Amino acid sequence: KDLLYTAGTRLRFTESVDVGFAARRSDLLLPLRDPVVAKSIGEAAGQLLGILNEASKQLPRLHGHEPAGDSTLEVVEMASLVALEGSEHQAVHADYRRGYPTAAKQGREVIGGDFQGNRGVNSWVDDSSDDGPLDTAARAGKMPPRLVVFVYLQDIPSKAHGPTVFLPATHTSAAHRRAYGTAGRLSGSGVGPITTSPSSRAFVSAQSQHGAEVATVKCGDCVIYDASVLHFGGAQRIPGFDRAIFYFGVAPVGGAEYLQDLGRKEPLVMEGFEKVKPVLLRDVAVTREVPLQ
Repeated sequence: KDLLYTAGTRLRFTESVDVGFAARRSDLLLPLRDPVVAKSIGEAAGQLLGILNEASKQLPRLHGHEPAGDSTLEVVEMASLVALEGSEHQAVHADYRRGYPTAAKQGREVIGGDFQGNRGVNSWVDDSSDDGPLDTAARAGKMPPRLVVFVYLQDIPSKAHGPTVFLPATHTSAAHRRAYGTAGRLSGSGVGPITTSPSSRAFVSAQSQHGAEVATVKCGDCVIYDASVLHFGGAQRIPGFDRAIFYFGVAPVGGAEYLQDLGRKEPLVMEGFEKVKPVLLRDVAVTREVPLQ
């Protein structure tokens, strides 16, 4: 029973896993069966369930997949986002994209795929419209459209404490096309601190008519955002201060497994692991524990 997984998610059931993704920054994937972790997400879900259900109606649909009609949400990720003292500014990014580049490569059209190194890119493809279904061929095996909840475990009172910076209203195909360009790479997004660098300010101004929202918050506050909103973690400049945020992501039930199995002749089976049903947010919110079936 220790080797459990829910298809298409980043959930961990019995052990923590440290996933480093940048210098002095990492995701610590948390075990759902830990009673403190389960109580934490249960308390947050209990207070936010109505808001998340309503906000999820604005998430884009996946082409070929129809979620349950009652806005049922599943938990698809849960972790602690850690930024150690001295961590630098992240590049601006979105956790999923509202469009994708196409490329001519060795006589073949490549859709999605190598966003970072593809020099044959010639156009940017919008996903139908911002209220239409997302193309799924370019997203097979990736995480689904989702809402993310940051629960702050410490005061983040200033820009020097490494707050997350969000660019409002950039959760659209048009904004991602402006940001990533037809090369699928962000231009000028990692240049200097956003509060002082003219180049960074110019980049933000070009992407978001609403400027930037800096999440300077108090311990216990929550921030909820669509994971396609452009954002980045600020540099952490306070001596002896390591920032840790508890967070979880929710998506319409079934989308994660649909993307994982898309294009496969048979559903993915992880040898030695037992697949369990999706962890429904409403179950976590009511029971204050994580029921696994």
